[in-house]
Amino acid sequence: MIVHVAEAGEARGRVVLHCGYSPAANDAALKVALHIAKAYRSELEGLLVENRQILALAGHTFAHEIALADGAVHGLDAGDLQRQHRALYEAERRHITKAATVAGVEARVQTVRDDDIAALVRCCAALGPWNVVVLPEPMDGSGSEKIGRILDAVQDATGVVTVPRRARLSKGPIVVTVEDEDRMSTMLRTAERLAAITGAEIKLLLTTAGDDELHWLEAQARLLVADNKRCSIMLNDTTSAPASSIAGRVGAMSASFLIAKHGGSVLPYEDCRSLTSVLRCPVFCIR
Repeated sequence: MIVHVAEAGEARGRVVLHCGYSPAANDAALKVALHIAKAYRSELEGLLVENRQILALAGHTFAHEIALADGAVHGLDAGDLQRQHRALYEAERRHITKAATVAGVEARVQTVRDDDIAALVRCCAALGPWNVVVLPEPMDGSGSEKIGRILDAVQDATGVVTVPRRARLSKGPIVVTVEDEDRMSTMLRTAERLAAITGAEIKLLLTTAGDDELHWLEAQARLLVADNKRCSIMLNDTTSAPASSIAGRVGAMSASFLIAKHGGSVLPYEDCRSLTSVLRCPVFCIR
């Protein structure tokens, strides 16, 4: 349950940016990845994955492409698709390298042909045990399931950050949804790292069932927070507040980051649409 990224020069891990096929989504995720790398004084690893399943599918005559612009249907040519991917990823490599240089972050970019999760497993294992993965994907219904698979499979990643395409690094508070004492100190330290870059407030939203458990958790939180004036504590009893109302409360805070346990009441395994429909910020998911 430790969330950590190795510092530059340690050769024990990096912020791993897993790029997809959308330049706009990749750019939003790149900004977040660089922010995290600066917060942890870490390095950036750009991972460009040529999805071998898509390339294999393109070799079949029944495979077609539907254009988003006009709905036109075209046949797929494996050679053309490979050339398109290479051109796209060469542009991404240059963009990542330039942005990292401007941000003062050491960066490296690699291109592999593999399945998405298998590529992350191999990349993080090679880098070391202290990695954080950044994805240019929303935490929607299917996205939540994928995050669970990544957290299960990629043992050398201490956390996964999802970045909706519309996400922006705002000056809003960092919201931490705490559901148990075990993860509280780790989540708070993560928030403090991120807040050190922007000076953002930290809001601990304690979320559990029943008054007794909630007030006990509050007492532990106040001991942990001590005299940190940038950190405030809020309570949320899940026995009277469904997940949708919790999502609305988080969304109303205009957070710059949300830190939450994946598989909890705020980020359930099966469907997070009640949250993502109101969220405009990156989501830092921990085990």
